[in-house]
Amino acid sequence: MTMHKGYIDKHQLTVLVTLMIMGSYFLVVPRTMAYFAGSAGWLGVVVGSLGGVIVGSLVVALHRRFPSHDLMGMSEVVLGKWLGKLWSLLFFLYTLAFAVITREFSTTILTPFLADSPIGPVLVISMIIMSYLAYSGIESIARTAQVFLPLIVLSILPLLVISISSGDIGQNLPWLGKGPAAIAMAGLNAGAVFGEVVVFTVILSHLRRTTDDIAALGWGIFFAMVPLVLITIGGVSLYGHEGVTTLSFPAISIARRIKIGIYFERLEAIFIILWFVLSMLKIGMVLVASVITLAGIFELKTYQPLVLPTALLSILLSLQFETDYSVLEFVDKFTTYTLPTSILFPGVVLLVAIIRGKREVPQ
Repeated sequence: MTMHKGYIDKHQLTVLVTLMIMGSYFLVVPRTMAYFAGSAGWLGVVVGSLGGVIVGSLVVALHRRFPSHDLMGMSEVVLGKWLGKLWSLLFFLYTLAFAVITREFSTTILTPFLADSPIGPVLVISMIIMSYLAYSGIESIARTAQVFLPLIVLSILPLLVISISSGDIGQNLPWLGKGPAAIAMAGLNAGAVFGEVVVFTVILSHLRRTTDDIAALGWGIFFAMVPLVLITIGGVSLYGHEGVTTLSFPAISIARRIKIGIYFERLEAIFIILWFVLSMLKIGMVLVASVITLAGIFELKTYQPLVLPTALLSILLSLQFETDYSVLEFVDKFTTYTLPTSILFPGVVLLVAIIRGKREVPQ
């Protein structure tokens, strides 16, 4: 059984899925998609969303069979106690790989504004915030996300409008870019990001109504895909598919173009602040999934004692990267090759559950 700290409804789940997928990817998606697919980068996002649909379908199918269990509980029931614990430990290690996201977010703050400042203080602040969010529980994270999502949407709308209207949309031609094989590679990269919905194998057990899962996940994937497609089209329209690959954070470069009258400019600072909040919410979600899984492995009654040590471990792992470039390089590789992993975690448990006829017995 899962260790609950609050419940969420279908609207909150949709918000969490949307924020989980967009995360920091919104900042870099034009660069990565243009690198793989050239002018057809936006098609890579569309293809990648299918990865989210595949993983989401597996997650929903598992949730329907074991509505009150998280991944640890499902694995133990289906695979047996020790093999289930081993499978859950692998999932815990997978979530630890998200530690690099903390470093990437800190880089996002420092590179444009505080290039000569040490990264340590920003990482410590990040650790404190994500630990607080994890202690508060998934319901608190969901409620906070509901408040900030409208602000985040309002912050990215000017980017989308300016990037598409000010650029040359013809730079997105030819529509197939570097060809179908390149689009497939871009889709694999984007699909790994959409595949991060695998984290909801832990979170769905907090959903009030089991039957709300498929619609909420589907809409979350769709609401994340649309702005990612638009910012990719906009980035290529402004800088060209070759030019956009030279930008570390294309979304920030676009935000610098926003001006209101003659007095208000460089409004990317507001955009970055809102995006930092989004980043912390995403990391908080991942940390909750991570510590709930670890607590299940050690058969603890509550996950709270594990929050701070796990957060500290993630920060220490993020410090293993010597340069900002090595961080971006790792993120690109991680998001290119992890879609199969995201499919395997729920897929193997679901397949064995079907073969063995395992499902939760209603109380």
